[in-house]
Amino acid sequence: MIQPEGLTDALGAVREGVACIENLAQLLGSRRVGPRQLPHALPEVQAGCATLVSSLSALEVAMADQLANDQEGLAGLRTMLAYASTQVSELHATLEGREAKGAIDTKERLRLEGAVVRVAGELNTLLRVVDLVGAAARSKTTAIDLGDMLEQRRPLRRSPLTPVLAVMELWTTPMLVADARVVLELLEFAVATVVRAGVDSPRIVVERGADEAMVITVAELVGELKVEPGATPHVIDVARRAGLPEEGTVIRAAARKVGISVEMREGGRSVVIKI
Repeated sequence: MIQPEGLTDALGAVREGVACIENLAQLLGSRRVGPRQLPHALPEVQAGCATLVSSLSALEVAMADQLANDQEGLAGLRTMLAYASTQVSELHATLEGREAKGAIDTKERLRLEGAVVRVAGELNTLLRVVDLVGAAARSKTTAIDLGDMLEQRRPLRRSPLTPVLAVMELWTTPMLVADARVVLELLEFAVATVVRAGVDSPRIVVERGADEAMVITVAELVGELKVEPGATPHVIDVARRAGLPEEGTVIRAAARKVGISVEMREGGRSVVIKI
């Protein structure tokens, strides 16, 4: 399934807007940029915010077909996009007219940096969720080895996001038929979810259910790891990402498109993925 041209254009426009906000975050965090230089960068970001709000509206229209048969998922996506639009509008209001007030002192700089970094993080999460929905819509299933897939997965590179390490225990033959990208995305979101819920040491257990489906449980690491003698457990690094309203609703909808169920338990401290 080829991604519709309208969706491609809308996503591209949103990514450009997010990049503009990320650039401002880098400037605010760089001590090489002086307090008198910073105000000169604000007008461009203000214009970018205004354009981004329009781009988010266009993205909502373009994404409607992706979840047309899942009204719950579509409603969740609209809530996420509306929240993102509100945050961008508020950032625009914060920056509006600030360039005319002169140098930005340390206190204001830290306040602005916190706000800009938060919005950039939330927008990045939004893009990841939208990408997951798109990947599910265009999924191509194949026989994969979960262990091999994790070993070939690229580790996190330099990133402003805090990495989280999760240990995986394979209690069953790790073969399954699925879309590797969708499975990895769901796994990363599951780890991020339990960490946001307060789990410091995530544990991923892979086993077979009564119907022979593969069941992946992400929860608190309690007790000793169950690893075969001489075997080394898989450890994956996942970015500690910002959460968004109705994020779980949209992730479950994306999973349903490819026949995967995602269940969040204990207020998000445990996530069960059934493939």
